Amino acid sequence: MTINVNSRLAIVATMLCLGFGGSALAQAAVWCPPPGTVVTGRSSSGPVTSTSNGTDPNDPTVCIRVATGPGLGTDYNKPVRRMYGWYDMTSYDFSTDTLSSMRDGLGAILSGRSTQVTFKRTTTDKGTHHGWSGTETWQRMGETTLTIGGKAVKVIALRATFEGGANTSYTGFTDAWYSPEFHMFVKGETHRGNGPISSSYEAESISLR
Repeated sequence: MTINVNSRLAIVATMLCLGFGGSALAQAAVWCPPPGTVVTGRSSSGPVTSTSNGTDPNDPTVCIRVATGPGLGTDYNKPVRRMYGWYDMTSYDFSTDTLSSMRDGLGAILSGRSTQVTFKRTTTDKGTHHGWSGTETWQRMGETTLTIGGKAVKVIALRATFEGGANTSYTGFTDAWYSPEFHMFVKGETHRGNGPISSSYEAESISLR
Protein backbone atom coordinates (compact mmCIF):
# COMPACT_ATOMS: atom_id res chain seq x y z
CA MET A 1 0.00 0.00 0.00
CA THR A 2 1.42 3.35 -1.00
CA ILE A 3 0.99 5.77 1.86
CA ASN A 4 3.16 8.50 0.53
CA VAL A 5 4.05 8.75 -3.13
CA ASN A 6 5.53 12.15 -3.92
CA SER A 7 7.61 13.23 -0.94
CA ARG A 8 11.09 11.70 -0.84
CA LEU A 9 11.72 13.08 2.62
CA ALA A 10 8.59 11.43 3.94
CA ILE A 11 9.59 8.16 2.29
CA VAL A 12 12.99 8.45 3.94
CA ALA A 13 11.28 8.88 7.28
CA THR A 14 8.55 6.32 7.18
CA MET A 15 8.53 3.91 4.23
CA LEU A 16 11.89 2.18 4.15
CA CYS A 17 12.63 -1.47 3.57
CA LEU A 18 13.45 -4.45 5.71
CA GLY A 19 15.42 -7.59 4.96
CA PHE A 20 14.77 -11.32 5.24
CA GLY A 21 14.74 -13.63 8.21
CA GLY A 22 12.43 -12.77 11.09
CA SER A 23 10.79 -13.78 14.30
CA ALA A 24 8.23 -16.49 15.02
CA LEU A 25 5.65 -13.71 15.30
CA ALA A 26 6.34 -12.59 11.74
CA GLN A 27 6.24 -16.15 10.44
CA ALA A 28 2.92 -17.02 12.10
CA ALA A 29 0.71 -14.08 11.14
CA VAL A 30 -0.89 -13.09 7.82
CA TRP A 31 0.56 -9.73 6.80
CA CYS A 32 -0.46 -9.30 3.16
CA PRO A 33 -3.75 -9.08 1.24
CA PRO A 34 -4.46 -12.01 -1.10
CA PRO A 35 -3.43 -11.82 -4.75
CA GLY A 36 -5.86 -9.87 -6.88
CA THR A 37 -6.92 -7.46 -4.15
CA VAL A 38 -7.41 -4.09 -5.86
CA VAL A 39 -7.27 -0.85 -3.89
CA THR A 40 -8.25 2.52 -5.31
CA GLY A 41 -7.39 5.62 -3.37
CA ARG A 42 -6.19 9.17 -3.49
CA SER A 43 -2.78 10.55 -2.64
CA SER A 44 -1.52 14.11 -2.52
CA SER A 45 -0.64 13.72 -6.21
CA GLY A 46 -3.96 12.28 -7.37
CA PRO A 47 -5.75 8.95 -7.78
CA VAL A 48 -3.79 5.74 -7.22
CA THR A 49 -4.76 2.14 -8.00
CA SER A 50 -2.75 -0.79 -6.62
CA THR A 51 -3.14 -4.52 -7.17
CA SER A 52 -1.77 -7.11 -4.76
CA ASN A 53 0.48 -9.82 -6.12
CA GLY A 54 0.36 -11.59 -2.78
CA THR A 55 3.23 -12.52 -0.49
CA ASP A 56 6.89 -12.95 -1.31
CA PRO A 57 7.43 -16.74 -1.33
CA ASN A 58 10.69 -16.25 0.59
CA ASP A 59 9.27 -14.02 3.32
CA PRO A 60 5.67 -13.98 4.62
CA THR A 61 6.00 -10.41 5.89
CA VAL A 62 6.79 -9.00 2.44
CA CYS A 63 3.83 -7.88 0.33
CA ILE A 64 4.12 -7.37 -3.42
CA ARG A 65 1.95 -4.91 -5.27
CA VAL A 66 1.80 -3.05 -8.58
CA ALA A 67 0.46 0.51 -8.58
CA THR A 68 -0.43 3.16 -11.13
CA GLY A 69 -1.06 6.84 -10.60
CA PRO A 70 0.73 10.21 -10.54
CA GLY A 71 3.74 10.72 -8.32
CA LEU A 72 4.92 7.09 -8.25
CA GLY A 73 8.12 7.78 -10.19
CA THR A 74 10.15 4.67 -10.94
CA ASP A 75 7.66 2.53 -8.99
CA TYR A 76 4.94 3.15 -11.61
CA ASN A 77 3.34 -0.10 -12.83
CA LYS A 78 6.10 -2.39 -11.57
CA PRO A 79 6.20 -4.89 -8.69
CA VAL A 80 7.25 -3.26 -5.44
CA ARG A 81 8.05 -5.29 -2.32
CA ARG A 82 7.10 -3.81 1.05
CA MET A 83 7.64 -5.29 4.48
CA TYR A 84 4.27 -5.33 6.25
CA GLY A 85 2.98 -3.41 3.22
CA TRP A 86 4.93 -0.39 4.53
CA TYR A 87 8.73 -0.55 4.35
CA ASP A 88 9.99 -0.26 0.77
CA MET A 89 12.35 -3.14 0.05
CA THR A 90 12.68 -2.29 -3.64
CA SER A 91 14.46 1.06 -3.32
CA TYR A 92 16.49 0.79 -0.10
CA ASP A 93 19.07 -1.36 1.70
CA PHE A 94 19.70 -1.56 5.46
CA SER A 95 22.32 -2.57 7.96
CA THR A 96 21.93 -6.03 9.52
CA ASP A 97 21.02 -4.60 12.93
CA THR A 98 18.44 -2.31 11.36
CA LEU A 99 16.72 -5.19 9.57
CA SER A 100 16.12 -7.10 12.78
CA SER A 101 15.00 -4.05 14.75
CA MET A 102 12.55 -2.86 12.13
CA ARG A 103 11.05 -6.27 11.51
CA ASP A 104 10.50 -7.07 15.18
CA GLY A 105 9.46 -3.52 16.06
CA LEU A 106 6.65 -2.97 13.56
CA GLY A 107 5.55 -6.58 13.89
CA ALA A 108 5.12 -6.11 17.64
CA ILE A 109 3.15 -2.89 17.10
CA LEU A 110 0.76 -4.35 14.51
CA SER A 111 0.16 -7.50 16.55
CA GLY A 112 -0.52 -5.54 19.74
CA ARG A 113 2.42 -7.07 21.62
CA SER A 114 3.81 -3.56 22.17
CA THR A 115 2.30 -0.08 22.25
CA GLN A 116 5.59 1.70 21.54
CA VAL A 117 8.95 0.73 20.05
CA THR A 118 12.04 2.79 19.27
CA PHE A 119 15.06 1.75 17.24
CA LYS A 120 18.02 3.14 15.31
CA ARG A 121 17.76 2.89 11.54
CA THR A 122 20.60 3.00 9.01
CA THR A 123 19.43 3.25 5.39
CA THR A 124 21.11 3.32 1.98
CA ASP A 125 19.66 4.05 -1.45
CA LYS A 126 19.82 0.74 -3.29
CA GLY A 127 22.72 0.58 -5.73
CA THR A 128 24.49 3.62 -4.25
CA HIS A 129 26.69 4.59 -1.31
CA HIS A 130 24.32 7.34 -0.22
CA GLY A 131 23.19 6.49 3.29
CA TRP A 132 21.77 8.12 6.38
CA SER A 133 20.64 7.18 9.86
CA GLY A 134 18.26 8.28 12.57
CA THR A 135 15.86 7.14 15.25
CA GLU A 136 12.40 5.79 14.46
CA THR A 137 9.57 5.43 16.99
CA TRP A 138 6.26 3.66 16.43
CA GLN A 139 3.30 4.25 18.73
CA ARG A 140 0.03 2.34 18.80
CA MET A 141 -2.50 5.11 19.48
CA GLY A 142 -5.68 3.02 19.73
CA GLU A 143 -8.46 1.64 17.53
CA THR A 144 -11.10 3.42 15.51
CA THR A 145 -13.29 3.01 12.41
CA LEU A 146 -12.89 4.43 8.92
CA THR A 147 -15.41 4.32 6.09
CA ILE A 148 -13.99 2.74 2.94
CA GLY A 149 -16.24 2.13 -0.05
CA GLY A 150 -19.31 2.71 2.10
CA LYS A 151 -18.23 0.07 4.61
CA ALA A 152 -17.15 0.66 8.22
CA VAL A 153 -13.64 -0.77 8.58
CA LYS A 154 -11.98 -1.24 11.97
CA VAL A 155 -8.43 0.09 11.98
CA ILE A 156 -5.46 0.53 14.30
CA ALA A 157 -4.28 4.13 14.62
CA LEU A 158 -0.48 4.47 14.62
CA ARG A 159 2.16 7.16 14.64
CA ALA A 160 5.65 6.74 13.16
CA THR A 161 8.19 9.42 14.08
CA PHE A 162 11.65 9.83 12.55
CA GLU A 163 14.44 11.99 13.98
CA GLY A 164 17.37 12.48 11.65
CA GLY A 165 20.94 11.67 12.65
CA ALA A 166 23.95 11.14 10.39
CA ASN A 167 23.66 12.65 6.89
CA THR A 168 20.08 13.89 7.32
CA SER A 169 18.42 16.62 9.32
CA TYR A 170 14.94 15.40 8.44
CA THR A 171 12.49 15.13 11.32
CA GLY A 172 8.82 14.36 10.93
CA PHE A 173 6.00 11.97 11.66
CA THR A 174 3.30 10.02 9.87
CA ASP A 175 -0.10 9.21 11.31
CA ALA A 176 -1.15 5.89 9.77
CA TRP A 177 -4.18 3.62 9.96
CA TYR A 178 -3.86 -0.15 9.50
CA SER A 179 -6.69 -2.59 8.75
CA PRO A 180 -6.16 -6.07 10.25
CA GLU A 181 -9.14 -7.28 8.20
CA PHE A 182 -7.54 -6.36 4.87
CA HIS A 183 -3.91 -6.75 6.04
CA MET A 184 -2.90 -3.31 4.81
CA PHE A 185 -2.38 0.33 5.64
CA VAL A 186 -5.41 2.25 4.39
CA LYS A 187 -4.57 5.85 5.29
CA GLY A 188 -1.54 7.99 6.04
CA GLU A 189 -0.77 11.65 6.72
CA THR A 190 2.86 12.81 6.85
CA HIS A 191 4.10 15.98 8.55
CA ARG A 192 7.55 17.53 8.20
CA GLY A 193 8.63 18.64 11.64
CA ASN A 194 5.53 19.84 13.47
CA GLY A 195 4.11 21.48 10.36
CA PRO A 196 0.87 20.81 8.48
CA ILE A 197 0.25 17.69 6.40
CA SER A 198 2.87 17.57 3.62
CA SER A 199 1.61 14.42 1.89
CA SER A 200 -1.21 11.96 2.37
CA TYR A 201 -2.98 8.86 1.10
CA GLU A 202 -6.39 7.33 1.75
CA ALA A 203 -8.00 4.18 0.36
CA GLU A 204 -11.43 4.73 -1.19
CA SER A 205 -12.34 1.17 -2.19
CA ILE A 206 -10.98 -2.35 -1.68
CA SER A 207 -12.10 -5.28 -3.84
CA LEU A 208 -10.97 -8.77 -4.81
CA ARG A 209 -11.06 -9.49 -8.54
